[in-house]
Amino acid sequence: MRKFRTSVAPNVLNTVQTDDFSDFHSVEAFVRLGIFDDETSYFGITIGQFVVPEQQLTEFRSDLALTNLSFTFDIPYFMFTYHYIGEMDFFRPLRRWQWEGGFGFGLVPTARWRGEGQLLSPNQFLPYNINQISNQGTIARLELGLRRYITESIFLRTGLRATYTYLGQWNGTINGGDGEFWYLRDGSITPLSSVNTFVAPQTVFEPNLGLVQASVLKNPVEFPAGVVEWQFSVGYHF
Repeated sequence: MRKFRTSVAPNVLNTVQTDDFSDFHSVEAFVRLGIFDDETSYFGITIGQFVVPEQQLTEFRSDLALTNLSFTFDIPYFMFTYHYIGEMDFFRPLRRWQWEGGFGFGLVPTARWRGEGQLLSPNQFLPYNINQISNQGTIARLELGLRRYITESIFLRTGLRATYTYLGQWNGTINGGDGEFWYLRDGSITPLSSVNTFVAPQTVFEPNLGLVQASVLKNPVEFPAGVVEWQFSVGYHF
């Protein structure tokens, strides 16, 4: 988001200040079925959602335009998983605990990207209302943790896990009309309505050549999101 810009004109310079992704929350539910009758291997289904709290972004442009936006991301997902569970007999302080390792792979059906704010310049006031949905997403996970039964059926789990998602084919509305985010040739991203996409400038700046005739647009935005979590959960074994 530090490469966000609201102008595709090559002669307009900008700088961006944005919040870091300091918080990244998730919640999920899982069901696992034991196989091989040995209570060590489990296949399952996990359903959950990542929620990125509101992120503030401010853009300053050389033509004296100022943009303030707030973004939120919601990433629902489901995965098919496999876990292996082993005893901790080899480590006496944790002999009442079990260790488990696993992996999962699945889909992100409809991630949502929302933005609200306004652009203010000496001769313009433009409110922004952005609503984008990803129609293509995948998710993969690796995890390693510990668990312990506190009753015959209820157990606690805790551990580390790394999750990677890929989100593409974003589309939706920008200020009430069809539009989407685009990568520019310089690596920036910008929100453009369908009309603005069609009339986008055909002149770009090349360091060795100066201004040349070429589209400033590269391709629609698609991006990965990764997170490493310390997770805690409660399970019921039946």
